[in-house]
Amino acid sequence: MSARGRRRLWLVAIMVIVAGAALYWYRPQSERADAGRDARAGARASVPVSVAVAAKQNLPIYLSGLGTVQPTVSVGIHSQVDGKLQEVLFTEGQHVKKGDVLAKIDPRLFQAALDQAKARKAQDQAMLVAAQKDLARFKSLAAKSFETEQNVDTQQAKVNQLIASLDADEAAIQSAQTQLDYTTITAPNDGRVGVRLVDPGNIVHASDQGSIATLTSTLLPPRRQAASMAWSSLISLGKARPNLCASGVNRR
Repeated sequence: MSARGRRRLWLVAIMVIVAGAALYWYRPQSERADAGRDARAGARASVPVSVAVAAKQNLPIYLSGLGTVQPTVSVGIHSQVDGKLQEVLFTEGQHVKKGDVLAKIDPRLFQAALDQAKARKAQDQAMLVAAQKDLARFKSLAAKSFETEQNVDTQQAKVNQLIASLDADEAAIQSAQTQLDYTTITAPNDGRVGVRLVDPGNIVHASDQGSIATLTSTLLPPRRQAASMAWSSLISLGKARPNLCASGVNRR
């Protein structure tokens, strides 16, 4: 090739290089930024890979649902006598101990019944003393043949009757005392009192279905949890543990 031809070739090569540099320099800045991001993304795409041995094992199955925790002991506080609820001596949510007074019922009628039973016993006791003295006189006269045996036996029967009446009076006193004691409602065990369901001034009865409050025992931790769950959510559990599902779940 002649010297002139070589100069033309070099001139064309230089023009191509200059044109390429100008094209790169004057193209939009966003295209260059996208190109840079693509390059960095390619560099980050490499993720380290670890190798593990495949194995067969059980996997836990978790089912979510709404449920309630039931206490070990829950006692409804009821009145055992009829009367007017005079006082409520607990606050909702209060922790109480066994024997603490929770409420009081008007005790006046029950106190009057107790006083009446005691008075009847005192009356029968006085009559018994008199009957025993008469019996002693009858026996003394009968020993001297001044009184018949029939009258002695009659007087003995009267004394025995009064002794039985005293036993009945004592039982009546104990019953009246028990009724009076029932006007003071106490906690049957340690626990926490729930919402007050009856306010002071209301008439309560021993036959009332509703309770004054509910006492939840705190001596032992909760032992029972109850939850309702759709049967469709138990399909996976039934496949994994068919015996457990069949024995411990009721279909709804």
